[in-house]
Amino acid sequence: MDFPAVIWQVVGHYAVASLADLELLSRAGLRSVLDHPLALAHAPLEFRTYQEAAAYISKKVLGGVRKLTLESTCSQALAHLAASAPNLQELDLGQCDNLRQLTALTCFRRLHTLQMRNCNHCTKFYRGLRELTMFQCSPIEGDLGNLQKLKLNGCVVNHISHMSPTLSSLDLHNTSWVDRLDKMTVWGYEGGWMPDQLYELESLQELKLAHCEFVTNAFARSIGHLKRLRSLTIHGCSLTDFAFIAELPNLQDLDVDHAFDWTVFRSASLRTLTLPCQDLSNLAMLKSQKELRMLRLRWHNAMFLLGPDLSAELGQLLPCVPNLHTLDLSYWGEMQGLPVCPSVRFLAVDGCTIWDHNFATLAKSFPNLHTLSMAYTNITNAGLKLVPLSVRHLRIRGCNITDSGVHALGKLPQLHGLDISGCDVVRVVLSKTVKLLALGNNLHLEQSHLLALRRRRVKIVNTEQFQTTLEHLTKSSF
Repeated sequence: MDFPAVIWQVVGHYAVASLADLELLSRAGLRSVLDHPLALAHAPLEFRTYQEAAAYISKKVLGGVRKLTLESTCSQALAHLAASAPNLQELDLGQCDNLRQLTALTCFRRLHTLQMRNCNHCTKFYRGLRELTMFQCSPIEGDLGNLQKLKLNGCVVNHISHMSPTLSSLDLHNTSWVDRLDKMTVWGYEGGWMPDQLYELESLQELKLAHCEFVTNAFARSIGHLKRLRSLTIHGCSLTDFAFIAELPNLQDLDVDHAFDWTVFRSASLRTLTLPCQDLSNLAMLKSQKELRMLRLRWHNAMFLLGPDLSAELGQLLPCVPNLHTLDLSYWGEMQGLPVCPSVRFLAVDGCTIWDHNFATLAKSFPNLHTLSMAYTNITNAGLKLVPLSVRHLRIRGCNITDSGVHALGKLPQLHGLDISGCDVVRVVLSKTVKLLALGNNLHLEQSHLLALRRRRVKIVNTEQFQTTLEHLTKSSF
């Protein structure tokens, strides 16, 4: 085995992604390994500032770094970073809230992926970028002709002169276009790319639209022209006519939060589906979706009361979708009498009316679960004894669980991730298999317990980060 491969096993495999990891490796006598130019080339490094990175990584090594995350920076520091890390390809400035000028980004010759936040001068630095993610940025101006993926969240677009015809992914969340003359949000100004020109993006495969005023029924005609579109998400928009779905021959993944005519599914073959359900009789229309692998049913009034018991309708549907891998039934009623579904690996029943006695029946219906989320249910310590042994990730946030219940989870031989935020837990005794733990703010753990977890390299996250991890696992399983 050559030296770079050894470095990757020693360093990269353990994800040198924080100052603490670098200190740990230094104390272990591996500083000579870290000082090799190839040591951290592909490891995702995270630092609070550029100065911190320069202090703990030699210039020789920093020159080979490909991926870097900074929590705070400024234009001057970016200029220094460009000179010190000429091979940088991915830069994450998503936590930097003090950015004002980004002209220094033009100095990164090999940068192709950028994430940034709260910059008020986002103009003409995009050049060689292929992936761009921006949060709360404005005004956005320039040529985006080289991009393959674009995500704008809470941004204001002043003038995009050119959008890449090879763009494969577009994500617009609470984003608007501003007229250059009167600075008012308008629909349509001459001279720049506008969303109603969406039909030009013939290579688009993924489209996400959320809380954008321009997404109307008239706008939907542009979506119907995207013949290569495979994934579509529409949330919080005034669009109600989804007839264009029948015009998308390659659509596989659909996620909407609007009620619409389900008859459009007769001409679609979907892989994943997330949608609200008002009429339980509509579930019969999904029997034709033989390739369906993920189903998320949202009770349309979930914020105010639980949905009805849909066990009878599910009992007829589930045998018709033999490839179903993920099932999310959060905030419905009581689940009982469901058929055995050995294909289901990911199950979410958050907020449902589930007690220990009917959880026993539910567990028998899904014997091969990999991930189980049952937050805010009536499960107690006794119910945890019925969790299938195959479970690797378990979410019991807000349940009536105490120390003894968590300790009893040691019987799960493959348990890797656990979310116990909101539980009445004081002393955390975990099995050695657990490497990811979500804790709530109301937990007052002894310092010795936290230190013991960190020595075991247990990653402690909040419940939102844990949920994001579960979502990534679900997507990667397809």
